[in-house]
Amino acid sequence: MTKQDFDKQVANHAMTIHVDSGKNRHLTFKPKGNTNMWFEIITWYGCLCINGDMGTYVFSRVPDMFNFFHDREINASYWAEKCLAQDLNAPVYVFSANKFSAAINKMTQEFIDAHHLTEEQIQELRDEILEEVAFDGNEHQSFTSAAEFNTQHPTEDLEKAYPFVDLHDHDLTDFSYRYIWNCHAILWAINKYDEAKALQKPVTLTVGTRIFDCANHTEASQKYQWLKDLSTAGDDVFPIGILSDGCHISPNGAVWRKNTLIIEAANKHY
Repeated sequence: MTKQDFDKQVANHAMTIHVDSGKNRHLTFKPKGNTNMWFEIITWYGCLCINGDMGTYVFSRVPDMFNFFHDREINASYWAEKCLAQDLNAPVYVFSANKFSAAINKMTQEFIDAHHLTEEQIQELRDEILEEVAFDGNEHQSFTSAAEFNTQHPTEDLEKAYPFVDLHDHDLTDFSYRYIWNCHAILWAINKYDEAKALQKPVTLTVGTRIFDCANHTEASQKYQWLKDLSTAGDDVFPIGILSDGCHISPNGAVWRKNTLIIEAANKHY
């Protein structure tokens, strides 16, 4: 699950703010016309819960958990340390068939090196492993098949050998798909919330040498478009609008934070 994949899945999600009182919040995010992959975020003092189609997880670390998750990228390992409760059907860590396969291959090679096997013995051993050790992603079956293989005789020239006796020393887990999905969802949701809140805050608009106090981003966009309409200068000459919170207004009136669109050009009322 990459950020790009996640962004595609929530491209049509809209945010609804039900509660927004200090550290107490209740936000829902749903696609238009259906509830596929909907989720909600609920915060209270010291905790954040994300719940929905993709599972339920509760985190705790600081009084306002929106501050804790204010990162540019997800930090799955560190966030997992702060997870108080995890979804029954999609826990934070799950058995990884890929890590199991890598561990088996590594231990097989170590066994081969330690016993100085011939090419024929090596091929026989590898064939038996492929035939008898389960690599299908079933945790119980995989461990059982590896344990049973330990009691076999890979070749007639070797006494009882146990190539996978230390299998339990290997970390055979990885983050579940849904846990990673929810990590992306938390970060994405907080960014959407911040953008919505930013639209409500007063800002100062600077256009060339002129400065205007505006109630919010919408008013700033309208003021900028009004000034531009009064001017005879073209788009390549008329200065962009600079806002006191670090955003800027492009010639068409849209408000941007670096390369991120905050709002389209506001509707003009003049």
